[in-house]
Formats: sequence, structure tokens, C-alpha cells
Amino acid sequence: MKTKEELLTEQVIQWLAISKEDLQAAKILYLANQYRNSYYFFQQAVEKANKALALFVGFTEEELRKEIGHNQLKIFRKQITNQETGVRELVDILASNVWFKCTILIPKDRLIKKCKCDFPDAKGLIIKFVSGGTDTGDAIAF
Repeated sequence: MKTKEELLTEQVIQWLAISKEDLQAAKILYLANQYRNSYYFFQQAVEKANKALALFVGFTEEELRKEIGHNQLKIFRKQITNQETGVRELVDILASNVWFKCTILIPKDRLIKKCKCDFPDAKGLIIKFVSGGTDTGDAIAF
């Protein structure tokens, strides 16, 4: 029996394959001066590639049907909103941790190691170091 990840990978690959076929049809129609039909197949190729991307980043087929439909911008809006929510949650977590508030007491290398351990998915997180209220100019990006 296939795992959920294997099934998802198959779905993504299938949508990308269909997208590629639509793109090839768009090229053929364009070269035959059939611009309106070419544009239609190009739009279809983009929509199917976006669907593959949405599945890859965690959307479900049901979400795509019920929430996204044919409005492809909703995929990107929802993804940005999810990332923003994640960043806000991370900031709240950091602000609520005693070790974060007392960073002066923790050597920089231990702080970095702890951040990487406690927040492995914190890509894009930047820690700035301050001493006595003054920015030291040191920063670590994850």
C-alpha cells in the first residue's frame, strides 16, 4: 500500500504532466496562429501547474475544489496568510520564552544551537544581538 507522501507525489507529477501537455498544445496552436485557443491552453497549463504546486505545499484536493476553484491567486494568498500566521506564532513563542528574554545570560553559540533545536522550521528567522540596549551589528539568519 502506498504512503500518503507517495500518493501526493503521484498527484503532483500527474498534474505537472497534464500541465506540460497543455503547454505543448498552446505552443502548437500559437505557431498555427490560433492565438485564442493557444491562450486557453496556456491558461490551463498554468492553472494545472499551480494546482500541482498547491498540492506540493500542503493543500488538499478538497481545499482546491471548495476554496480555490479556478481563482489561482487564492493559492498564493492563502499560502502567504499561512506563512504570516506561522511567523506571528513564532514571535509569540519567542516572546513567551524566558530564555529568549534573558539572552544576555546565554552565550551566542548556545543560543543559536538552542534556536536551531527548538525551531527547526524557522527558515527566514533572524536573530539580532544587542548588548546594553545597543545593536552589536551581529545577526544570525536561519
